[in-house]
Amino acid sequence: MSFVKTEVVLTDGSRETVYYLTEEGKERFLRHADRDEVYHLKLALSTLIDYLHNQLVEYFKRKIIGVLESSGKAWRRYELTKELKRSVGTFFWLQIQEAVENLLEKGEIIEKRGWIKLKKKEAFEE
Repeated sequence: MSFVKTEVVLTDGSRETVYYLTEEGKERFLRHADRDEVYHLKLALSTLIDYLHNQLVEYFKRKIIGVLESSGKAWRRYELTKELKRSVGTFFWLQIQEAVENLLEKGEIIEKRGWIKLKKKEAFEE
């Protein structure tokens, strides 16, 4: 296999020598890799991706509730997602949309004529 030797600087200022596989070396390694090991790595990666996706959706649910509570007004769906994308970028558009849909399904927020707002909580008496 062919490796490339390089030196990296660590956060504490020390230097360490690291070896990277070249593209040719990666292809050769993958051709000879144990199929069972590759399957387990793919399974672990898939599980991690699902977990991170769910965590992002939960984060955006909290963020949406926070934006609606702090503003105290109704938002257009487009404006609400635009507000969230401004803080995190457009990469998480799918998770933002899923968070909105989950909140609508649970009844924590309502959408009326294109406007999204918090569901008013009834005051209870003791």
